[in-house]
Amino acid sequence: MKHLTLTIVSLLTIASTLNLKAQTLDPQQEAKQFTEKQKTELSLTDEQYPKVEAINVAFFTTVDSLKSTDASKMAKLKTLKKADEARTDSLKKILTDEQYAKFKKQRSENKKEFKGRYKNRG
Repeated sequence: MKHLTLTIVSLLTIASTLNLKAQTLDPQQEAKQFTEKQKTELSLTDEQYPKVEAINVAFFTTVDSLKSTDASKMAKLKTLKKADEARTDSLKKILTDEQYAKFKKQRSENKKEFKGRYKNRG
């Protein structure tokens, strides 16, 4: 049950972060901006950058398409989780072990931050 809760919190973190940014950016722009951030934070090489950007475009396109569906929140969360897992699996194949460890650490920190904000909400 704890794992399910953490999964839902992490997906909500991603969704809320993406929702705030997505209000002004299309998926291509959002992916570009996010990849630029990753380039700095993960020290992406020139060879890795276009591959990571393509993965991010696919992910952000999926997220964007969820906004216009009439699916239930649970269905949207499941789709988002699958897209996030696919993105993570794809990144693992491209990033070095050190870069992937940084990526996972950042995700973990983002989850903790969101969980803290969620608890303090009400």
